[in-house]
Amino acid sequence: MIHKPRLFLKPTTDSDLDFVLKNEQLAAEAGYVALWTKKQHEEALTRNETIHRIVTRLEDGASVGYLIANRDSNDNLELMRLVIAEKKKGYGRETIDLVKELAFNTLKVNRLWLDVRVHNQYATAMYLDMGFVIEGTLRNCVKLTDQYMSIHVMSILKSEYLA
Repeated sequence: MIHKPRLFLKPTTDSDLDFVLKNEQLAAEAGYVALWTKKQHEEALTRNETIHRIVTRLEDGASVGYLIANRDSNDNLELMRLVIAEKKKGYGRETIDLVKELAFNTLKVNRLWLDVRVHNQYATAMYLDMGFVIEGTLRNCVKLTDQYMSIHVMSILKSEYLA
């Protein structure tokens, strides 16, 4: 099991989906993620290339967030979604450390990438601080209600992680 001082990642089960859906709704309302249905999450739990994990506090086993990542045949791991329920405690940063360890040490991928909505400046700054680079910006590519939003595509390579 990969863990950090306070957190570990456990496989998501059907019994975790109420927690996932509740926190995804809150993140979507803030404009940070797109909503999935319960069925989409259930299907993701069965796909070999998809990693669906609950971010769990080591101390008491409490769920503090979740993530979804997809591995492709080109040795890339896309962090599709990261939602942390308990904000401003450093759990997001610690989770990214766990994801990098999973990506580069366990799965042996060459590239870990994600996209982040441009208005989420806190997350963008954290990813930059953690070694990710902005590869580009997709302008007005996400529609939320009647507004369009831009996203940054960010990545870190195995060689950068190991440096």
